[in-house]
Amino acid sequence: MEIRALRKHEKEELIDLKSKVFSTYFDKARFFKAMTEEDPYYIDELSRVAVVNGRIVSNVRIVNREMNVRGVLVPMAGIADVCTHPDYRGRGLATSLLRDAIRYMERHGFLVSMLFT
Repeated sequence: MEIRALRKHEKEELIDLKSKVFSTYFDKARFFKAMTEEDPYYIDELSRVAVVNGRIVSNVRIVNREMNVRGVLVPMAGIADVCTHPDYRGRGLATSLLRDAIRYMERHGFLVSMLFT
């Protein structure tokens, strides 16, 4: 298993994974594609992925934002899009990605983090 940042050429594969995992009633592929292409804060490096046998099987996305705390803008990182392909669940992949995301946030000076659902 490899834990790392998403590579630019892997966006469609990640969109396919999210579309498979998240069960909702809207056009999931279009939603996740728009999220990566239209969000001005989106950065590939903030999509942390677990790769097994050359295939992306799990994802945690760090959402880069600022939070106003008593009039001071503070770097805030949200955790979003936590997902694992059904065939790879129960192996600790999402846990490993969350640990990787925490290390990333600490290294890059995010003072606050929260989980989005």
